[in-house]
Amino acid sequence: MTLPVTSYATTDEVRACIGVTDNEMPDDMLMDMSLGLSIISDLESWLSDHVTHWTAYKAATPTAAETLIGRHIQLYCQWAGAYFATLAYLAIPHQITDGKSAVSRFSKDDATRIKKIASGMRDKSRSAIQESLGTATSAASVMGTASPLFDPVTGVTS
Repeated sequence: MTLPVTSYATTDEVRACIGVTDNEMPDDMLMDMSLGLSIISDLESWLSDHVTHWTAYKAATPTAAETLIGRHIQLYCQWAGAYFATLAYLAIPHQITDGKSAVSRFSKDDATRIKKIASGMRDKSRSAIQESLGTATSAASVMGTASPLFDPVTGVTS
């Protein structure tokens, strides 16, 4: 069974990003950890008008830009959900058995690697949304304002 975690992602989509089944990470576990609240709080911290963009994406005839932003909002929420779900590492079974054979999964290194991948994919979608909206920041603009001749310790410009 799949449940909507937010308007943008379901429990199945979050589990698919991590590579676990609903037996390993049941819907009620994801819902009980307030995953939807974590995702929306994270999204609203940098995209406060996400509902406006989502509504435009779900309209009868969205523009190409609205479609791109809507899809990236969905991907962002799926990967943010995966990131937050990996914080529940101790709740994921580490050994699965059918009585005859056993498989060990999700060592601490595996969980760290999955969390890093999820974080990277979440950040990639965030960058794509910001770029589409023209709100992306670049290191060049920050470096362009620095003066290489100024010594911040002494306060002297040479």
